[in-house]
Amino acid sequence: MKTRCSKLPWSLVVLTFCGTAAAQAPLDPQQPALSPPEKETAARAQTAETPAAQGDTTDQEAPSAAPVESALTIQLRQQVDTQQMALREQDAVLQKLQKRMQKAEAALKTQGEQLEQDRRRRREQERRQRAAPKPWYDSVRVSAYVQAQFEHHQDSEDQLAQGGAPLNLDRFLVRRARLILGSEHRFSAFDLELDGNTVNGPSFGIQHAEATVLWRGPGAEVDHAPLLALTGGLFYPPFGRELLASSRKRWFMERSLASRAFFPSEPDVGVRLAGQLGFFNYGIAVVNGEPKGESTGFALRDPNSAKDIVGRFGVAAQVSDTVEASGGVSLLDGRGFFKGTDNTKNAISWSDKDENGSVSTPELNANIGSTGRASQNFKHWALGADARVAVDAGPGRTELAVEAVIASNLDRGMFIADPVSTHFAIREFGVNAAITQEFLRRGVVGFRYDYYDPQGDVFGLKNGALVPVSQAVTTLSPLIGMRIAGESRLVVQYDFIRDHMAIDTVGVPADRSNDVLTVRMQGDL
Repeated sequence: MKTRCSKLPWSLVVLTFCGTAAAQAPLDPQQPALSPPEKETAARAQTAETPAAQGDTTDQEAPSAAPVESALTIQLRQQVDTQQMALREQDAVLQKLQKRMQKAEAALKTQGEQLEQDRRRRREQERRQRAAPKPWYDSVRVSAYVQAQFEHHQDSEDQLAQGGAPLNLDRFLVRRARLILGSEHRFSAFDLELDGNTVNGPSFGIQHAEATVLWRGPGAEVDHAPLLALTGGLFYPPFGRELLASSRKRWFMERSLASRAFFPSEPDVGVRLAGQLGFFNYGIAVVNGEPKGESTGFALRDPNSAKDIVGRFGVAAQVSDTVEASGGVSLLDGRGFFKGTDNTKNAISWSDKDENGSVSTPELNANIGSTGRASQNFKHWALGADARVAVDAGPGRTELAVEAVIASNLDRGMFIADPVSTHFAIREFGVNAAITQEFLRRGVVGFRYDYYDPQGDVFGLKNGALVPVSQAVTTLSPLIGMRIAGESRLVVQYDFIRDHMAIDTVGVPADRSNDVLTVRMQGDL
């Protein structure tokens, strides 16, 4: 009996037995179960093989039959067909994904080119704007504020002083009415501040007049702090913290007593070099040394050729999102001026000792003329340190500031220093500490301690004996205020002043009753 073998496709990698014996052989028990269609196909195959098997029993040779595929071969072929169909479907999906990726890449490329064109267009537009001249009014900033207040002085009297000055200080007044104009460019800036007030009657003047040339660094824009700024004109000398702080933003009514004594009305005339590098800032100025408001009669002028050198070196940093801190050291060195005295002639004076209205020889006194004293220069200096910490947390902003100054012969506003007449140098010392606490977004409470000793080395006579006499003034100032909008605000401050400006019934220095209550309304533009 002949048997034939048929080859399966190469992808099956399977060898099968062909022929009748192989078809009748039982399947491997580990062979997977056939599905119903596969079983039916296998049954037909077995039926086709039956006559050949019967022909063998009759010893008659049957014609050769066509090769028959086994059930396993059919099963494997069906699996191959299924896999090929799945592969074709996957190829179709991959082709679709590839087309989508190509479209996405093309869109991204087009979008990137468009963004680059937009950036180039913006850079070109900015370059043209910087190069094109702007109208002058586009760079000018204008602002203004007014401080109107009521003052109640404990030592006020409804009388006139010798010379006609009123002693009544319970009054309404305009403390400051300021108009500020300014302009800042890449290499230059100017500031002009005009002031009006009614402290000693209607008064108008210049508070600031500055012309500045500056350098901000390579490629720096206008909003960048300058590395170098050379200023000439009328400005605040760079000394301490209070002197440089704006009265527009300061909560307390006025600067501390020591600051007002050394710099009576803040500004002086001169030239200044200042700048900022990172958290470090500096300012050095050469000024006349006769600030506005000083009492010697030479305000904003200079009666001698010597100039004062004033400087401050400090740091300011944003320590964290809620904490900022700043501080610095300041120095001043210069020459004060003693204007001397005039020549006097011989004169006769009469004193009506017996009060009878008649002149008698014993009541006549001879006043011998004298030669006047020449003007003299004297050295003055100051050294100061200041620090400030602000915290934006909790109920509101908390700010603590401290400043201390030691000086010699520098008082030009309160207790005028005159070392020429006293024949010895006068040491001055001042310290102040202030804290403010904001609450409910608009309210604020504060307290300031202010101590100033204008003549630390002065002695006085008591019962014929030379004893030390303190002229130190201590001021305790609580305040409460409310921010209305911007810098517009309403503030009430009471100053408890402790000094030795009065004398009791037995001639001992005593505290003078001179406390002050101030209510201020500030309007801001």
